[in-house]
Amino acid sequence: MTEKPLSKFKQRTIEGKCGHCGEWAYPYTLCKHCRYAANIRRCLNNFVKRGWCDISRNPKDNKKLYKWNNTAPEQISRNYTPESIAKMSLPRLNGKPITEKVIGDAILKILEANGCPLTEKEIEKGFRSLKNSNKIIPEKESLISEYRLIQSKQSNLSRSQREAVNTRIKFLLERGVITNEQLYA
Repeated sequence: MTEKPLSKFKQRTIEGKCGHCGEWAYPYTLCKHCRYAANIRRCLNNFVKRGWCDISRNPKDNKKLYKWNNTAPEQISRNYTPESIAKMSLPRLNGKPITEKVIGDAILKILEANGCPLTEKEIEKGFRSLKNSNKIIPEKESLISEYRLIQSKQSNLSRSQREAVNTRIKFLLERGVITNEQLYA
């Protein structure tokens, strides 16, 4: 049986990138800009369903144009409990809110992977380098070649950039995106 190839969106998500634009977005599937755009689109589509907005198409690029038509009621209110508001304001991972337990488990995983105790600053530095690693070397092949240069002590990157590359390689190994055979081939 041949397996169906993964879509570009799914492949990027597995690598920890935004499914739409390719920016570093882990632990989310979309980066913050694409999440903002998706939320705005969702609200606008909700307004269209209720009849509060009209849609037309721009003749030049065929994109949707939304126009408020003033048919919405004067006052719109929903009654939420403080608990539900607090739960809604949490970031999400696979549709579930990220609570203290989820964050604690992630930190424990980082500490276990490192193998020694870390200070708060070191953990924050690790998160920052993880976030910035996609800006340094965006593609898998160049990331692997740079990792090989680091291992042979021939890399021209700064120390923090080398640490970011090592962290990114560990992340991709954990997710199964790359294998040890690819690193040392």
